[in-house]
Amino acid sequence: MSLDQGHRQELRQEQRLTQEQRQELRMAVLALRLDLIQEIHGRKYVIDANCPQCRRKLTPVEVISGFNQNPDDYTTRCPRCAHRFEAQLEHTSGGISEFLMLYCPTQTLAQLRGKEGLTPDDLIRDNPSAFHSAITHFGSISNAFKEAGVQYQHEGLLDWRIKVIPFLGHLPDKEIANCVGVSSFVIRTLRKKHHIARFDKRRALEAI
Repeated sequence: MSLDQGHRQELRQEQRLTQEQRQELRMAVLALRLDLIQEIHGRKYVIDANCPQCRRKLTPVEVISGFNQNPDDYTTRCPRCAHRFEAQLEHTSGGISEFLMLYCPTQTLAQLRGKEGLTPDDLIRDNPSAFHSAITHFGSISNAFKEAGVQYQHEGLLDWRIKVIPFLGHLPDKEIANCVGVSSFVIRTLRKKHHIARFDKRRALEAI
């Protein structure tokens, strides 16, 4: 192997390592974000997907990355064999679990379109998959409608200030802010009040 070939191989290995680290970080952030959502809403969400073609169990990040953002295509893509299939969202509340279809963010907003007049209870009855997918992706129903440019009036104020404290510095301020429907400035101010350092990618990787 020539020196140039060896150097190129080292660069490729370094690039792969960086990609692996990025993937690990995305998975860690998503897992912690779902923990935060559970703490705020009292609902546990688990993204579940096993490829029926090659039997690979997809990570939540792989599931979300595999969606093609088509409102009419509810399948994700297996990174191993490229087979497309529907993913599930396991929702647990009050000790009772149910498996629902998981929509991607684009599909979720499409399913909620024109339903801003419904209360949360009505939304659950109308389309439980859309309701719980909205909380999974956007943190709350209000945030989902806000993403669509619609103000939602039927969701009460979230009791979040004490609940987010254990997550400050472990998640980016923006991630926490999105989950509770406030600005990043509000979360940053709260974090500084508790003398907590901001989220650091390298520190987060070391903790994995």
